[in-house]
Amino acid sequence: MSHQSPTTDKPVWQRWWFIVGAVVVVLLVVGAAIALTQNDSADVAAAPAPAASAAGSPGAPPQPVVVVSAACEQALASAGAISALIPAFGACATSDEFVAAAAKFPAALGGVDPAFYVANNCAVNAEVSTSRLCKSLAGS
Repeated sequence: MSHQSPTTDKPVWQRWWFIVGAVVVVLLVVGAAIALTQNDSADVAAAPAPAASAAGSPGAPPQPVVVVSAACEQALASAGAISALIPAFGACATSDEFVAAAAKFPAALGGVDPAFYVANNCAVNAEVSTSRLCKSLAGS
């Protein structure tokens, strides 16, 4: 005769594998909530500031007006592509002037940030590093 003791099964929520699974699920939910919070705050930080009215907002310093020379504007207008922008380094006196002229001809830069384009080319391109545009960045 075999003696079998009656089984005393524990409820599911008291078993080790259920507890481990519950901890994993809780950690995943908390991690997802933290990630969503970080994404929302990054979206808020990356959102553009509302545009100021034509009269300007009270208390805000006035924005300087950048005058674009005809030569600078012509250099960007005739470039048509980013590979043909080298003459603009001699025609534009400052980075601000280049950026203002580039705003009128966005196709010339093909979506590249004009301030980055100027700074990068002045740093790595020997052909333009001595131009007055690059010298204005260096402060000399």
